Amino acid sequence: MLYIGLDIGSVSVKTVVLDSDGSIKKILPYTRHFGEPIKVLLKHFEQLSTEIDIVNDIRVTGAGGKLVANILGVDFINELPAQIEAARRLYPYAKSIIDIGGEDSKFIDIVHEDYVYD
Repeated sequence: MLYIGLDIGSVSVKTVVLDSDGSIKKILPYTRHFGEPIKVLLKHFEQLSTEIDIVNDIRVTGAGGKLVANILGVDFINELPAQIEAARRLYPYAKSIIDIGGEDSKFIDIVHEDYVYD
């Protein structure tokens, strides 16, 4: 079983493929979209289509994620809980996250699930 995670940010698209255990199988390169995230996403899907036959689910997050999730008919996940969950799974001893994106930055206190936007 394979799952795709998409982060459609304000300036880039990030794509990851996970297996049923949550292990990372493939990460596509960080790709700037220059205001056209759908074009970049189609290129990512085209690349993955040569390597993957069946995808069990897709989840989308990020500043442009709601639009893409609606287009694809899949679930949108708010990026803050997504980042907290990923940090807890991949880095169980981490206590905070600093997210510096193209549009904003955030400090996330993982222990208290508290965050501050800049």
